[in-house]
Amino acid sequence: MDRVSLPIKSIIVTAAALLVLAAAFWFSWLAKQPKSYELAGRIERIEGNSIFLNGVYQVPDRPDLTVPENAKEVEVVVTAATRFVKTVLYLPSAAELEKTGGMYRPDDLRREEVAGAFDDIKNGGVDGIFAAAGKNVYGKSKFEASEVRYISAVAP
Repeated sequence: MDRVSLPIKSIIVTAAALLVLAAAFWFSWLAKQPKSYELAGRIERIEGNSIFLNGVYQVPDRPDLTVPENAKEVEVVVTAATRFVKTVLYLPSAAELEKTGGMYRPDDLRREEVAGAFDDIKNGGVDGIFAAAGKNVYGKSKFEASEVRYISAVAP
């Protein structure tokens, strides 16, 4: 039986080429993965400094991923650095509703952004939130929020 002997140099070059090719495929695959820096969802429960949401990741270039079927439970951790932003939504008065037959467009209502607080959420006055992070959190079951936004409707 004859053994074929390859020079060590060609083995090293071939191995390096295969390694570069594998790295290129891996980086290509990684670049195609969805990126989300925000989760929108309904509050399931609050435990300590964690808000458990049933929500969907917001992926601007992949709206097909932002559907109710993709909702999952995610733990959003609130830290001392988490910023809370409350959007106050002013509901129409009874007189205004009378003029419009009880109908109104939410997009037309007056809104005001003010500083929010974790206590607003803990006290049960909020159903849903948007939790943002400074890094890609797509597919994560737990992440630290850099910002939490929520809406508070105010009746006249």
